[in-house]
Amino acid sequence: MAAYDAQLVVLAGFMRILDNQFLCRHGNYTINIHPSLLPCFPGLHAQQQAIDAGVRISGATVHLVDQGVDTGPILAQAAVPVMLEDSAQTLHERIQKTEHPLLCSVVRRIASGEITLNPVTLSVKKTTTESTFLFSPPLQE
Repeated sequence: MAAYDAQLVVLAGFMRILDNQFLCRHGNYTINIHPSLLPCFPGLHAQQQAIDAGVRISGATVHLVDQGVDTGPILAQAAVPVMLEDSAQTLHERIQKTEHPLLCSVVRRIASGEITLNPVTLSVKKTTTESTFLFSPPLQE
């Protein structure tokens, strides 16, 4: 990453926990997509966790990566209904249809400056055209 002067690292299906050395160097501009409405159902098997919990709504979250597992500040979320007949697989497939455009939209908004990432604050300019987004408050020092 350093050799290319990366300004954004995007994790999608990466399924590994990044070590502190990586996070110290790149964590302030590393984002991840997760198949649930965090903070609910972090980690593995989020779709099965949602079904087991009996929730009627799940979804996808794009968040800044920190040292925890799916615990970083939330950048955007999109809701997906959980159907009574859902299996983990069918819910996964429906969430993926939402994840892909959600992640692309967040990357586009970071590139355009609508979302600004830095070590102390998270700045997000809301737009009325993207109603599926829920934004977290600014980080505290």
